[in-house]
Amino acid sequence: MPPIFSFFRGSNLRRKVRFHNSCRYNLDNNDQYDVNKLFGFGYGLEHHHKNSARFGWRYEPTIDKIILYAYVYHNKYRLITRLAELEFNKEYELAITINGNAYFFSLELS
Repeated sequence: MPPIFSFFRGSNLRRKVRFHNSCRYNLDNNDQYDVNKLFGFGYGLEHHHKNSARFGWRYEPTIDKIILYAYVYHNKYRLITRLAELEFNKEYELAITINGNAYFFSLELS
């Protein structure tokens, strides 16, 4: 798996990811619906809840799939958008690109 969070200078971050069977979990409470951070852009250690962009994920036991999310903070406002349902043990290439003031999230099956 790639690093949980990457800090760098640039306008594009690309990683290959694969979710293994060990990513399945069932918490039997509302925490099941929390979004886990995968990787992304951060602007300083203290400011990741102010301005940042990252991919997030969670396991959905009712369909036995990983749900992939775009997870963005802009001026302290959080926006989480469901992007796709992913299969276990398949490799995906994910990318976040910055263009001006916008983030673009992409997903490809490797």
